[in-house]
Amino acid sequence: MQELGLPELEPTSGNLLAGPDDWLEVTEQICRGVARDGQPSSAARITFRFQDFLPDPERSNSGKTFFQIAIQLRALNACNLIYLCWRFDLDPTQGQEHILAQIKRNPLTSRSADCGGRSYVPKDIWRRSEHHFPSGSDGEEHTLEARIAPISSGYEFTSSVDGHARQSHLNSR
Repeated sequence: MQELGLPELEPTSGNLLAGPDDWLEVTEQICRGVARDGQPSSAARITFRFQDFLPDPERSNSGKTFFQIAIQLRALNACNLIYLCWRFDLDPTQGQEHILAQIKRNPLTSRSADCGGRSYVPKDIWRRSEHHFPSGSDGEEHTLEARIAPISSGYEFTSSVDGHARQSHLNSR
């Protein structure tokens, strides 16, 4: 996997800043970026050190509040893609931290302005309360990795948290 630094990333919302020791720094609630080469990827990895929660959490369409760190795979366009997310739910009844795949399918649209946040299909892969992975908000370095490969009935999806991998099946519909 190729390592991308600030020059190889194109912010699509928010700002990516140069931080200390070649780390990227995110200081806004929503910050998204893609590789400047524009090629959809079947594998991605992000290593991060979560410093603190920002004051305004993101709100899902269902009204839940959360922060998340996500990597994007197989992005045909802004309306048809797959994310692997490390989500920090702020509502304690939601299980606090979990890793999930978010599949966004909108075959008739391609611009974010047209599809918005519609058509996300979440698939829980790991729950911290069940799988006992370390907390992503402990200030330590963590790695989130995903690989996806087509199979006859959909996709074989491999997610990895700090080197511990799980395989899942994602339907093609």
